[in-house]
Order: sequence, then structure tokens, then C-alpha cells
Amino acid sequence: SRATSVFQLFVHLRAASDALEIYAGREDVLLYISQLTSIKRLTTLPLRSACLLYQQFGLRHHQRRPDISLEELRDLLVAQSAKFAARILQSKQTIADIGQIMFTKDQMVVLTHGRSSCVEKLLRDAWVKHKKRFSVIVTRHEEKPGYFVRTDVDLLMESISANGIPVSNTSVCSIGRLMAKIDMVVVGAEAVAENGGIVNR
Repeated sequence: SRATSVFQLFVHLRAASDALEIYAGREDVLLYISQLTSIKRLTTLPLRSACLLYQQFGLRHHQRRPDISLEELRDLLVAQSAKFAARILQSKQTIADIGQIMFTKDQMVVLTHGRSSCVEKLLRDAWVKHKKRFSVIVTRHEEKPGYFVRTDVDLLMESISANGIPVSNTSVCSIGRLMAKIDMVVVGAEAVAENGGIVNR
């Protein structure tokens, strides 16, 4: 049904977000996405975060302009939705650009966990564009003897090594022994909690 008030518009927006998350979490949808992207570990957390950010955007505009009409707010949300994906890509570039200040010397050892597109771009740009020289250690979970599944860790290692970045992997259980030689830890975030906590995987 079509919203007839600003309050109803926000109710519909929340309902649409919930419905989208439920749909994205269906087994057949996850299977289809995994076949397209070759990623074996999928989660709806980034989608949930994006939906919440989109709702907050609308809420902030309503708080700034309490007198905004339903039609104006609806048009604003529709217009912003077209720019949302572009802003996500631009944000990744901004993170990669600003993140270069962390590479304070050559031959740094960088530790990361899982596969994050932001971290991947940060590392690639540092090596290719800014000529920083470093090596990367990627943590992975222990596997059963004789059992191997291509994971996001393997995809990350293949991607950054293709650019010439020295990369190796280690078990998460050995992090304590490695920390003395680690110069920097960089992890991505599937979501950021209200208390500032980071959900990495």
C-alpha cells in the first residue's frame, strides 16, 4: 500500500528492509550469489547495515526539516537510492587514500583476517599507486586433515599476490606468537555495532 504520511513512509521503509533481508537470507538466494561470486561464506550483515544507514538518512532529513512533505521526502529517498552504491564505492576509495598514512616505513608486516574489499583496495593501492613495500599475513581457521575448501582467504591471497604483494597465511591460533613482528593490523567490518564494536566475520 502507498504511504499517506511521513510516519507511514518510515514504517514501510523498515518493512521493506526487513523483507529484503529475509529474502537475501534464503538458501536458494545465497546459493545463487555464491555461484556468481565464488565466495563460500555469505552473510546478510552488510545488507542490514546498508538498510539501516538508508533509514537513518531519511530520519535525519526529517529531523532537520520537520515540515518536509511526504512527497518531498519520498522523492529525496528515491533520488538518494540511486547514489547510494556510488557513494559506497567512493567511500572505499577514500578509505584507501587516507589509509596510506599508516604505512610509515618500508618492509612493514601487515596482519589481516578474512577478506574485506576495503582492506584489499587499501593494500593494492598502497603497493601499486603509492609504491609502499610491505608483506601481508592472512589468518585462517584450522582445517581438518585432508580437508580443503577454497575460501575468501584464498581469494584474498590470490588477488593481492597477483599485484606482487608478498603474502602468507597462518592459523588464528598462532597469532599470539606472531604479534611481536607485526607492524599493523587491518581488518574489515561486516557491520559496526551501536557501541562501536566491529563485526568482522
